[in-house]
Amino acid sequence: LMLDNFKNLKKINDMKAGEEGYLQVGALIVDEHGRHWLNLEGKISLRGGGILNPLVKRMSEDSSDFEVDFGNSYTPFMVNSEKLMSSEGYICLEDYEFIDLALSEGNDVFESIREKLAPLYEIFMDAEILNEVLINTGIPEIVRNEKPVFTGVILYGEGGTGKTSLQRAIGQVYKNCGAIAEELHVAAMSEKYIGSLGNNLDKKIAEINKESEKQGKPAFIFLDEATSLVMGKESHNSSGADYYQEAVDVLKKYISNYPNLIFSITTNASPDIYDDTLVREGRLTPVHIPLPGKNEKKKMWEFFLKKYEILGDLSEDQYEKLADLSGNAKGSFISEFTRGYLLEKKLELETVNAGSFSVLDALTRGKSIDIETIKKGLSFESVFSDVSKVIAEKQKKTDKKAVMGFVV
Repeated sequence: LMLDNFKNLKKINDMKAGEEGYLQVGALIVDEHGRHWLNLEGKISLRGGGILNPLVKRMSEDSSDFEVDFGNSYTPFMVNSEKLMSSEGYICLEDYEFIDLALSEGNDVFESIREKLAPLYEIFMDAEILNEVLINTGIPEIVRNEKPVFTGVILYGEGGTGKTSLQRAIGQVYKNCGAIAEELHVAAMSEKYIGSLGNNLDKKIAEINKESEKQGKPAFIFLDEATSLVMGKESHNSSGADYYQEAVDVLKKYISNYPNLIFSITTNASPDIYDDTLVREGRLTPVHIPLPGKNEKKKMWEFFLKKYEILGDLSEDQYEKLADLSGNAKGSFISEFTRGYLLEKKLELETVNAGSFSVLDALTRGKSIDIETIKKGLSFESVFSDVSKVIAEKQKKTDKKAVMGFVV
């Protein structure tokens, strides 16, 4: 029977929907948090051998949809979750149960978590990129009141891609979860007197660390447009090398040596100039933040048109037309355009009603139009036309700069 059983061993990945079997030893492991992970390259057999071989069932064709009866199981294998998360062959069973729980309508746990994560719903990026950032900045652990696993990130890419917004949204999530988040401004730390950057940075991070240890809560420290603090010494010019190197050394002092501190730095510079000791294994993970693609722009138009109550539900085709129209614009254009759109329409119509092109004149004459009246006069066609005009105007300015010799 044992030989027959071994002949019937099958990879978990090869199971069909509805098929079940007994996990072989090593196919189920736990991490340092006590969460169960399924090794999809592990094996099952038709016969079990006690509590070390719990029953597994594939619920659907979904590659991660498994159910395991590990209520009474015991496994001697424990692996660090950092390694498991970086391996494609493992899935965390509790994570999927957590998601299922969160999706239950009216669930208090779901509502609480959703409220904490709310700032991130305004971030529109490729899911794979956003996942990498959130994992490396400790968001899963912060939400679950656990200790962060990773140390932080360097977010790099050209301006207008949403790096700053993402960084600040993560900081707000930390605060929503009762943890600490603080933005440090390089310019403010440098302006008092020459040579002050390193000292001021050290002093400020030490204060944050002290408060973090006092409260027993992790701290998220983020610096925006801080290229000078990620550059290797050889990348600085000779006059500024020592000045900035002191600040870089301060970061190296704290990063990874204080597990309660998680860092995020944004830069427009590419990774080939980074200080090697900042990005080596166990320190900051560089993540490229590209310009949003068409799919992300569609989602942005849908979200912001509703957020600012400009238009209700549009068709997929209409969102696609707006995404195509704004194809060359940066993601920040969509949020900025929608944020001020209703007010600008209001002022525009008020000045027209005043028979003038002056906002001051319209205010003097008391010409006022209710915002609700503005909304009633809007349609997809009128908004699309206004977007077209703004983009055309921006393009004229860009072309003018290029003709004059400015770098755009």
